[in-house]
Amino acid sequence: MNTQEIIGPLDEKISSDDISVILAEYNSLKAEVLKRIEIRHQLTSLALIAPGTIIAVGVQFHSPFLLLSYPILACLLSAVWLANIRAYHEVSIYIRTQVEPKLGRTNLRWQYVHYNTPHPFRLVGFLGSGAIFIFTELLAILAGIPLVKFDVPEIILLALAILSVLLTFLMVIQPESERRKLNRKKDAR
Repeated sequence: MNTQEIIGPLDEKISSDDISVILAEYNSLKAEVLKRIEIRHQLTSLALIAPGTIIAVGVQFHSPFLLLSYPILACLLSAVWLANIRAYHEVSIYIRTQVEPKLGRTNLRWQYVHYNTPHPFRLVGFLGSGAIFIFTELLAILAGIPLVKFDVPEIILLALAILSVLLTFLMVIQPESERRKLNRKKDAR
């Protein structure tokens, strides 16, 4: 039995030597996807652990600077979190559009099926994870406001903290609006 018979019909004509290269690429890309998911979870965990520590220390030492600095850090963490999500989706699209057609959709259908299957709680999960960043930023601001003396540096830091919350909110909702636009285009076809 040759390789062609083992894996079934292919969408494109490729040699059996190329199949092993394509499978290696597929395995490498799937490993990258798993690593990006792991990094996303680590960033979400950090967004839960860091504010607890920062708020405890900031309140104990009456440091509005420490408390109001966290929203800026969380905004940067959420940007890295979103960059990971974007890269995850780019790899997934590449697998679905470039790798699966070469190996046959009947052989490697996960990306295709996953992409075309409704996920009713996808938005809840995504926004829930993103809301962790926003909620912890707001918590740090609320803990810091009673300690602020409202001198110029603290007012600037408070403004930057509030701006960080708004920026994080916009970053979190932006990918979902992009996804909805893509789905509308897909449904129009």
